[in-house]
Amino acid sequence: MSEEIKLYVKFPNPSYSSASDVNKSTAAACVSRGLMAEIIEIPDGCILLYPFTDTELTIADKGIAAKYGMCMIDAPWKMLKSINSRISDKVERRVLFYHDNDVHNNLLSTAGAAAYALAIFGETKYAGQIRKLADVMDDPKWIKL
Repeated sequence: MSEEIKLYVKFPNPSYSSASDVNKSTAAACVSRGLMAEIIEIPDGCILLYPFTDTELTIADKGIAAKYGMCMIDAPWKMLKSINSRISDKVERRVLFYHDNDVHNNLLSTAGAAAYALAIFGETKYAGQIRKLADVMDDPKWIKL
């Protein structure tokens, strides 16, 4: 993991967990390789990469991420919308990019979102480790680092 930024992943459904098939889940593969830590509750202050917010992630958020960490929820998009009300208001929600919620073919995997966010923060070595993992998994949704 990055010395500055801790990455967390929450699996809200028992069928989505670090025990999932690491060949099918980029988040489970990251946990199994020590690139992310699995959590039960999202820490207060943590940045949550959440696609349904209007606040975009920027380099200015790096201090928050360094202090509290950054979290992704590994779940289908429909589930993300339904669990939003159960997430603490003390969690900082950020979106990586704006998109049409009806068009999912340009969306990043959980690991892809983590790598993209790390690249925004200038953490290219850490982002590259996650990118290599997804390349092995044939994740086509990558940015160039």
